[in-house]
Amino acid sequence: MSNAQIFNLDRLSKLKSYVLLARELSIENVELRTTSWLEIHGYLKMKMLSPKTTYGAYLIFKVSERAYGLDIMPMEVSVEVDNDLVYHNTMYLRQDFGKKHHIQCDHNKVVKMSLMEIKGHHLKGGLIAEGIEIRPLH
Repeated sequence: MSNAQIFNLDRLSKLKSYVLLARELSIENVELRTTSWLEIHGYLKMKMLSPKTTYGAYLIFKVSERAYGLDIMPMEVSVEVDNDLVYHNTMYLRQDFGKKHHIQCDHNKVVKMSLMEIKGHHLKGGLIAEGIEIRPLH
């Protein structure tokens, strides 16, 4: 575990959860000021998770007061396990974006979580990416 991850162990269920902080993701700037293309990727070795547990992946973000262009084009959200696509959806980037993206734990694999702009290029800014949370679904 790097210092760009937060680990949590639920006292009652004994299940693990992680947050991959922004510096652990494929983006360098925490606050997106102006860009015409958005792409975020996060990776986690599944051996870090609790066995026989289904997890959800959630993008943790805020939108600054000067945000613009974030809800014009849809984003592609995907979850891959060892390059096999297990979840795919197209949605707009809004505050309710942190929906469940199911990950079934297999200790010998790596999970990749992605958010990518797939249609067109337009200017946008004001996204404050804080990380991706991977937590058990109860």
